[in-house]
Amino acid sequence: MKKILLIAQNSLKDALRQKLVFLIVPMAVVLTLFSSYAMRLDLGHEQLKFVGNFTSGALGFFGALIAVVSVCQLFYSEIENKTVATLLAHPVSRLDFVAGKLLGEVYMILIFVFLVLFAGGISLYLAELRLAGVPDEMLTGARLGVDWAGFLAFGLLQAVKLSAIAAMSCFVCAVSRSMMFALVVSFMVVAASLISYSDFFSGGGFVLNAITYIVPNFTIFEPTLDFAFYGVCWHQFFAALGYGAIYVLSFLFLSVWAFSSREI
Repeated sequence: MKKILLIAQNSLKDALRQKLVFLIVPMAVVLTLFSSYAMRLDLGHEQLKFVGNFTSGALGFFGALIAVVSVCQLFYSEIENKTVATLLAHPVSRLDFVAGKLLGEVYMILIFVFLVLFAGGISLYLAELRLAGVPDEMLTGARLGVDWAGFLAFGLLQAVKLSAIAAMSCFVCAVSRSMMFALVVSFMVVAASLISYSDFFSGGGFVLNAITYIVPNFTIFEPTLDFAFYGVCWHQFFAALGYGAIYVLSFLFLSVWAFSSREI
């Protein structure tokens, strides 16, 4: 376990040095903070949800970019620089290597989610203060309040979802020989998991039916934004948490299996 944690710490340092992270994280935070100002354009339909959707969108879109691209860069940088061979020459197993790389990316995801949630919390708080002084007759929807425990639960589930995306990308990297191929395939799988899962695999047939059992359905995480306004539905929370955790562990072991049979 110490070896995994050491590799994870080094992977986190490498991830924080990536130019992509310095570009995406500020963009996601700024976009989330902008939502409170943008709400002035429309005090109507589902006022606070307008702000919450910005936070959810920033986590989903920019988080997926980080989870896929950062994992691929971390994985292939070790292979291209031949440092993986040196590392594995020491008493470090391939399980330690893969698990450490993935754990380091999970650390990066947790930092990203925390920063975006913090910005989203500020935006929701300012929006709530602004709406408190608006008469009910000027609003065209129910006046909502923020359930902060639900907001944190929503953020935790988003971190689990992004960790599953990172684990899935790690598996693609383990079986592919090209970083570009790994990026393209990973984004295709993420698109199938996030955009329109049921429509994407609506063609029927044995192959498509089999794929639905392999490719995760991340649309189950979308309704969790309601936790921030209506409170946590614990049954739904633990169902989504368990679903994401199962895919993280499954793709981790698949990645180790694929990497073990790979020539370095």
